[in-house]
This record gives sequence, C-alpha cells and structure tokens, in this order.
Amino acid sequence: MTLSETAMLRTPRKRINLSVREEEFAYLEGLAKVYGFKNVCDIVLAMTRLFMKMATKNRERKSRRKKTPETLSEEIQEMFEEMEQFEPTPQNTAPRQIRRPRKS
Repeated sequence: MTLSETAMLRTPRKRINLSVREEEFAYLEGLAKVYGFKNVCDIVLAMTRLFMKMATKNRERKSRRKKTPETLSEEIQEMFEEMEQFEPTPQNTAPRQIRRPRKS
C-alpha cells in the first residue's frame, strides 16, 4: 500500500449511493475489465476524480479570464468542448516502430 493510499484511508470520507441503468452498468463493467480496474466502483471513482481535476483547472482558467459562464450547464458544456480536442497518449505504450529490412 502506497503512502497516498494510506493517507486516503485516514481521511474522512462520505458514501454516495449511485443507481445507473443496467446497460450502463454492463458498459462500465466492460470498461473496468478492459482498463484494469478491480470493479465498477473503482472506475467510477477514477472518472469522478478526473472530472473534478478538469473542473478545477477549468475554474482556475476562467477566473484568470474573469468571465464566468451564465449557468453551470454552460460551464460544463465549455469544459467538454475543450476536452474534445485533448487526446493523451496511453501510458505504458511505446510508439509504433517502423521496421526496415536489414542490408545484406
């Protein structure tokens, strides 16, 4: 167990009761298996943390511009529009190498 995991166990936490449709749950189960999460709860927690991180960055950027969106809905829409352009390289993957024939 890492130091950050140990610290998380000691911090006060709150429970969230979440209900999703069966097809959404099945899809989340598939994503959890594909991406190596232990279960659906872990992947939902990871997505929630990622969303909070992006929302925090978005708010910081907006506060620097001093322009606030009219509604929360507009703010979320703007954030997702910016995220559409973001395409990270998956971790633990090497770029595809071009194989050239050896000279004899």
